[in-house]
Amino acid sequence: MYISRLFATNDLVSIEFDALNGEVLAFVREETADNASKNFYKEGTGILDGVVFVGDEKKHLNIPRYLQIQEDKSLKPTVTVTQEDGWAHAELEYPYLMANGEKIDISAKVKVIIPKDDCRTRWFLTLENRTEYEVQSVNFPQINGLWLGEDWTEDRLIYPGISGTLIEDPTNTIAEPAVMTTWKWQEYLHGNRLSNRNGVKDDRGIYIMERTYTGGCSMLWMDLYSREENTGIYITCRDKKFLTKGLAAWSKGKYYPGIGLGVVHYPCMKKGIWESEECVLAFHEGDWHWAADEYRAYREAIDQPKLDRDPMPQWFKESPGLSAHYDFMYQGGKIVHKFKDLPEIYANAKEQGFNHLLISGWNIHGFDDGFPLYRPSPELGTEEELKAAVKAIKEDGGHVTFYVNSRLCNVGYPENAERTKKSCAMNRDGSLKIENYGAKDINFASLCMNEPSWRKDLVDNVTYMIQEMGLDGVYYDQLGMSPAVLCYHPDHEDHKGNPAIWNNGYEQLLEETRARNPEAVILYEGCCDIYGSGVAAQLISTLRMPFTGVYSEVYKYTFPKQVLTDMLNPRRHSGMRAEHIARKSTWLLYKSFVMGSYFWCYDLEGDNTFRRDPEQQARLIKTNALRRAWLKRYGHGIFRDQVDLIGADENKWIKSYNIDNGKLIAAGEEHGLEGTVSIKWEGETVKASVLTELAPEPKPIDVELKDGVITVQLPETELALIVLER
Repeated sequence: MYISRLFATNDLVSIEFDALNGEVLAFVREETADNASKNFYKEGTGILDGVVFVGDEKKHLNIPRYLQIQEDKSLKPTVTVTQEDGWAHAELEYPYLMANGEKIDISAKVKVIIPKDDCRTRWFLTLENRTEYEVQSVNFPQINGLWLGEDWTEDRLIYPGISGTLIEDPTNTIAEPAVMTTWKWQEYLHGNRLSNRNGVKDDRGIYIMERTYTGGCSMLWMDLYSREENTGIYITCRDKKFLTKGLAAWSKGKYYPGIGLGVVHYPCMKKGIWESEECVLAFHEGDWHWAADEYRAYREAIDQPKLDRDPMPQWFKESPGLSAHYDFMYQGGKIVHKFKDLPEIYANAKEQGFNHLLISGWNIHGFDDGFPLYRPSPELGTEEELKAAVKAIKEDGGHVTFYVNSRLCNVGYPENAERTKKSCAMNRDGSLKIENYGAKDINFASLCMNEPSWRKDLVDNVTYMIQEMGLDGVYYDQLGMSPAVLCYHPDHEDHKGNPAIWNNGYEQLLEETRARNPEAVILYEGCCDIYGSGVAAQLISTLRMPFTGVYSEVYKYTFPKQVLTDMLNPRRHSGMRAEHIARKSTWLLYKSFVMGSYFWCYDLEGDNTFRRDPEQQARLIKTNALRRAWLKRYGHGIFRDQVDLIGADENKWIKSYNIDNGKLIAAGEEHGLEGTVSIKWEGETVKASVLTELAPEPKPIDVELKDGVITVQLPETELALIVLER
C-alpha cells in the first residue's frame, strides 16, 4: 500500500514526514490538535540546507526535491519511523545532497526523537563529505510556514537580538523594509531604525533574518508564541562548546503567511564527518517565559569554571552606574580633555550621583583611530599625571575604568603592520576582514582572539593599566556586540584549522584578564550568555535602537542575577544622538531604573551631556539617589519581570524582584504613576514600605492581603519602589 507520509507521536507532539524526501509536513500540538506548520514553501528550505563552496564558488546546499528524485533514483532517501508506546523516533538518510540543482557527494543522516512524556523533540544531524568542497554552514533543524491557531498576525517572535527582541506579527514584520533616519556626529554618519527588525530578501523571494551567536544573538534560542492561543514553539541548540552558531527566522510576507525557524551551524568542513549537537523543537503552554525557564535550566547545568566566580566587587554592587567620557582624544586627533582634567570630570559625575568614570580616547592616536596602541597618549599628559589623577579620584571615593577595543587593528599605521599580518582574522580567500567606523579613510582589520600573542599583549596592556596606573577595571568594546568571524588564518594556533571557535577566544580573554586582576571590574559591549556570568555588566545599548522591538526583559529574565548596563541620553542638546532618540530620554532613564540596569550616562562636552539639560539633570540626580537606596538596602534582587504580578500592563514600566525575605516592585512613569498593582504572596503577614524619587527612604504603607495576593496603591510620583517583607 502506498503511504505518502509517515506519522510519529508521543501523544503530546506529533510530526508527519514526507515518505519520499523526508520533509516535515506537519508539526502538531496534540492537546489542541493545532498543526503549526500551516504553509509549505514550494521554494523550500527543507529539513536542512546550507552553503557549500565548490572551489571559490558559493552554492546553495539542500535535500533533493520530488522531480530530482524521479529523474535520479540514487537521490532517494531512506525515511523510517519507529512508533513505540508513547514515544517515537525517525531516521532520514540522504545518500546525496544537492548544490544549485546538481548532485553532490555529500550525504546526510537526520535522527529525530520524540521522547515519552516530554514536549521537547530532539534532533540530530550527521554529514559525511566525500569531496574536497567546503560545507561552510548548515541550517538544521528548520521548519517552515509556522503560525499558531487561527490568526498569524497575533503571533509574536522572541529573538535574542542583543538582550532580546520582540517581533509582533513576524510574518509581516520580517518582510517589511526598514524605516531609517541618518544622523551626523563628527565624522560619523549613524543610521537609526524607526521600525522593528526585518529580514533580507534572498534569490528565492524569502526574507531572512539571521544573526550570529555571539554578536547579533545573546543566547541560542527563539520562541514563537501566541497569547490568544496560550501556546508557543521553542527552538534551541545544546551547544556545550560555545562554537559560532546562528539563529534564522524567515518570511515570504503578508500574502504568504507563516514564518520559518532554524539553527545555523558552521561545520567549515571538507572531506570527513561532522555531527551536530542535540537540537530541540518543543511545543509549550504559556508565553516566552516557559522557553526562558527551559533554556536557563539547561545553561545552568553546564560546568563553566573559567568564569564561575563573583565578578563584582562590593563598591560596584552598590554603584548606580557610570559617567562615560569619550571626549579625551577623538578620531582624527581632536583633544577635549587631558589627564589633569580627571578630578574635575569626577566632580561633575559626583554631582549627578555617580562614583564611576569610564574614559575613552586615552590611548595613543585616540578613539576609533589608534587601536590597538594601548598606552596613554603623551599628547594628553604624562603617565605620572594620569596616575596622580586616578589616585585623587580614588581618594575621593571614586573609581576609574578605561575603554579598550577588543577587536580592531588600524591598518593605516606602520607600527600595526606586523600585528595585522600575524593576528588579524582572514576570510577563506586569505583577505582580511575589514571594518570601518567614522572617517571613511580609516580602516580596521578584525583581530582574532584565538591568536595567543595578541590575546597576551591585550591582557598585558590591561593589567599594566590596572596594576600600575591604579585603574579599577576595563571596558572591552565590541566583544559581545559585533558578529563572530569565521577565521581561516592558517597560523592561529588556538583554532587549529577550525574557523568557527571565535567565541572561545573571548572566553579565554576574560578568564585571563580576571586571573591576573581578580578585583577588577570587567564590562563589555553586547550581551551573551557565554560570558555574562563572568563580568560585572554587559552593555545592551537600547539607546541605539529603541524602536526596533528591543526587549531586554528576555535576557534579564533568563539570567536574572546578571547585570545589564544601558545608555542614557539628555533630552536637549543631544549632538551625539538623533533627535528622535533624544525624545526618549525619560523613557530610557526609567526603563533602565525599573529593569535594574547599571546606568551608562554620557558626559561629552558640547555633544551629549545632561549638564546642558537642567530638567533632565534634576531627574537623573533623583533617579540615581533612589537607585543607590535600592542597592544599599536590598541589593540587586532576582528579576522576575511580570511573572508574579497579576494583571500588570506589559506596556508599562513595572517589574518585580525577589529579595531577601520578600519582594520588591519597581515602577516608573514620566507623567506620574497611578492605580494599583497586585502580586502573588506566600505567607499570612506582610510588612510594606515605599520609596520614591522624592523621598528615597522607606516609608511604611498599608496594603491589602487576600487569598495569597497583595494589592498596593501606587504613589502619585514618577518612580517608586514597593518593598514587601515577611
